[in-house]
Amino acid sequence: MGTTQPIRNRKELQKFSTYYQTVKPHPRNYALIILGLNTALRISDLLQLQWSDVYDFYTQRFREHLLILEQKTGKQNYIALNKNAKNALRWYMDACFPQESDYLFCKNTDRQHPINRSQAYRIVKEAAAQTTNSRMVSCHSMRKTFGYHAWKHPEKAEMDIPFILDVIVSNPPYIKEEEKKDMERNVLDYEPHLALFVPDNDPLLYYWHIAHFGKKKLRRNGRLYFEINAACGNMVVEMLEEEGYKNIELIQDLSGKDRIIKARK
Repeated sequence: MGTTQPIRNRKELQKFSTYYQTVKPHPRNYALIILGLNTALRISDLLQLQWSDVYDFYTQRFREHLLILEQKTGKQNYIALNKNAKNALRWYMDACFPQESDYLFCKNTDRQHPINRSQAYRIVKEAAAQTTNSRMVSCHSMRKTFGYHAWKHPEKAEMDIPFILDVIVSNPPYIKEEEKKDMERNVLDYEPHLALFVPDNDPLLYYWHIAHFGKKKLRRNGRLYFEINAACGNMVVEMLEEEGYKNIELIQDLSGKDRIIKARK
């Protein structure tokens, strides 16, 4: 028996994701695949969604986030609805005129009951068979595809990271090139330089990118922790202040050098 695989080829992924939009139009099936690819939710959690989970009928607007109690883990998960997901849901909504209590991926004949996993499997399998060369595509492939492209091609991924984070902890590269001459040989010879050094003229390169990411993905009052270059503590503090972080604290290590910064969004 084969193992479920992600859809790695980007051209095949594009065809797979739009199969129920352009080849065999079906708004429900299209929304199922787009949400699967853009939220990384398990199929069991997708099928339990109701329209009220994704749409506020009072304000008549799509919600910014899903609050999910995962069936497999019992954990709550707070997941962003990105533009791709909202656009697919909007097309679906315009076609079916739902009520709040309707299941999002309901049966054609009964809106108070969702389709089952076998039906979802057939929906995914048909799209894959018509658009990809892989026989190892199933519902779980959507979750794996999200993870694969977010890891392999983060700069190109159409599927924006949906999770809302409580904490970011990072020890990014922070040693300036000019400091290389003062380092021990056992570090220079055996540690990958990509993980150690930053340009002399841009020592906060990675801190800025992580802080900027945190402004989008940390929940309110979410926490950010950095290990830092002892020579750059005040610079990092000033950068975080400019980015709008609060409760910023610079912490010294046992030798009295600036080493850790913590902050809240």
